[in-house]
Amino acid sequence: MRRKFKNQAIINEFKADDKALGDAVETLYERVIDYGAHPNKKSLSSVLKKIDLEDSIRFELSYSTNNPLVIRLGLKTATQVGIACLKIAEKVLPERFTIVGLADKIKQLSRVF
Repeated sequence: MRRKFKNQAIINEFKADDKALGDAVETLYERVIDYGAHPNKKSLSSVLKKIDLEDSIRFELSYSTNNPLVIRLGLKTATQVGIACLKIAEKVLPERFTIVGLADKIKQLSRVF
């Protein structure tokens, strides 16, 4: 069970079925890991502030930010993850997507990114 449902095993299954979608899922997975799903240098450096004091150094960590670059990347990534999820769902239920016209709408949205 663990082997079958490891992240890379699932990504490889996506790639075998649809290389472009598999590559996109892998890129998004790596991005969310790098920028916050797990604490690491990239996720902390975007919200960590170092303050040099006379006799010490203080670090402040902001849980929310007004940094437009961080906000933009978060919104873009969330949108891309949503589109990837819809594309995966389309693989499972293609007839439903065709009936309601979602397949065409997803293609239009995907061009933006």
